[in-house]
Amino acid sequence: MRVQLLFLCLIISTNVAFSQSVGINTTTPDNSAQLDIVSTNRGLLIPRLTLAQRNAIANPATGLLIYQTDNQPDFYFNAGTSFNPSWVRQGTVNNTWAIGGNALTATGSFGTTSNNHIDIITNNNLRGRFTSLGEFFIGATNTAIPGDLFGVVSNATFPFAVNGYSNFNGAGVYGVISSGVTQFAGVQGEYQSNSAGIFSTAGVRGLNQSNVAGTGFRTQANTGPRAGVIGNTTVSNGQYTFGVHGTMGSTDIRCGGVIGDDFGLALGALGYYAANLVDYSVYGFGNAFQTGIATGRGTPSAPNTHIGLGIYGGVMGGWIRGMVYGAHINGGQYSLYVDGKTYTNEPIVELVTTDNGKRTPVYAVTTMKPEIYLRGKASLENGARYVAFDASFSRMASKNSDELVITVTPLGNSKGLYIAEQDAGGFWVKENDNGQSNVSFSWIAVATRADEAANKTTHAPELLEPGFDQKMNKVMHNDNNTVDTPMSIWWDGTKIRFDKPPVKQPDTQYFPVQRINKKQFGQL
Repeated sequence: MRVQLLFLCLIISTNVAFSQSVGINTTTPDNSAQLDIVSTNRGLLIPRLTLAQRNAIANPATGLLIYQTDNQPDFYFNAGTSFNPSWVRQGTVNNTWAIGGNALTATGSFGTTSNNHIDIITNNNLRGRFTSLGEFFIGATNTAIPGDLFGVVSNATFPFAVNGYSNFNGAGVYGVISSGVTQFAGVQGEYQSNSAGIFSTAGVRGLNQSNVAGTGFRTQANTGPRAGVIGNTTVSNGQYTFGVHGTMGSTDIRCGGVIGDDFGLALGALGYYAANLVDYSVYGFGNAFQTGIATGRGTPSAPNTHIGLGIYGGVMGGWIRGMVYGAHINGGQYSLYVDGKTYTNEPIVELVTTDNGKRTPVYAVTTMKPEIYLRGKASLENGARYVAFDASFSRMASKNSDELVITVTPLGNSKGLYIAEQDAGGFWVKENDNGQSNVSFSWIAVATRADEAANKTTHAPELLEPGFDQKMNKVMHNDNNTVDTPMSIWWDGTKIRFDKPPVKQPDTQYFPVQRINKKQFGQL
């Protein structure tokens, strides 16, 4: 045995002396290796140490290699210095990620087993980080707002932090909240810049660039609108449910919760605080305003198709109720046109401005049936005079003589006047006792309207019933009032009713787009 050992030492010393490389089981060690070991049935055994033994090595050389037998056994080498060692786990083929990729036979793992982050670096620049808490950031190494699991921060070169694109039947960006009581949304947008000169800013912006027209107003299975933003709710019950909600946080004027814009021609706002310091539930405005006119009014530009408010209803076109004033209407050509019967429960009052500048209230004449009036003055000629009606009066007055009342009043001394004859076109006035005077007289004619005589105006029976006004006051209910009980109004096909209408049924054609059911949503 001693002879063999001596012979081995002799071989090694000879190789060292002549080639500076040591070969075991080879006479031609590789020139690039200080020690070249060749074997077909044995390996090289590196010193095996525990973690404690490894850490006890005094002044370990840089590059010193050992095999650690506990606490994540593996090959470790000192990547630091003798005075400040840094033991790095070498890893094996199965737990080392190769640049060209790994051929895994099962699910692999990428990360750390210690409480440390993983930084992503390209071109020697830090681009992102996996934190030890499980957060992932791109363009930053920590969260901008506490609570972020995934965060992206843009820069001057790449001002868009996150973009989502899809060429298929999906979505560019999709967000879901499956449970909890958060007030945030599946997709949350906030605009927080205070830089000057900013216009058209928004927390969330929807832009539809499709050239395919919509096919209907409602989002249904086979039809729907082309819209920049669509808000849908999917649950068919529950109060205070809205597809879209807008809230105004500003206390300044010309601000509102929601605004609609028809090319600037017609604008409409919901929850609007106007320049006159008045709050409006609904405010319509647009290009009817003309600049350069001191009074702020003028003829509209031509052509002009702007209508401030249009309402089309079913059982009712609408109602207006104010706690002080009801409605004030003003127009250039006319202020109010009513197509149909008009009802009021108080006298109709007109305010007439007199020569002293004051306004005097005067009241409209009321009668028990629709009538038409005509009056005038004339003079007798040798005791008689035929007075012809205005042609319009004759056309509108009933042809029935019993529906015509004429009164004449002499304006001077006479024997008295009487109506000798009357017809649809006028009447004869004569003096009593065959008088021959030329006295002047005034006259007034009252006739039932021809359309009333022919059609006999009918009235909705509910209007004539006691309590109609009280019922309508309950119909005109402020839904912010949760103390008083509102009243319904509906049409059953034959009459108006104020009781509870049939239960509203969900629309089976309503089609809100939903990707997943929250019961299918899982987490780690």
